Amino acid sequence: MHLSGLQRQQALGRWFRKRYDRLLSRHWNASQISVTSTSVDRTLNSAQANLQGLYADMDPARRFDDTLNWSPVPVRTTPMAEDRNLFVE
Repeated sequence: MHLSGLQRQQALGRWFRKRYDRLLSRHWNASQISVTSTSVDRTLNSAQANLQGLYADMDPARRFDDTLNWSPVPVRTTPMAEDRNLFVE
């Protein structure tokens, strides 16, 4: 994925944060959101960049690395051969 695509996904995540801020906690919560992607690298990268924008203003006490302003969020996948929902040829 190109840098510009990652930046657009991150910006979209920030837009989602602004739009749904009252509904979502400031940090990822499995009971609030679940993320699913195809197993294609491009879509996995898109999901991660989007989530980084969505959860960018993380409480410093929840960070695993002081140099990063976010923490990874799980993205679930299904092997392409078994994916009947997201991957369409």
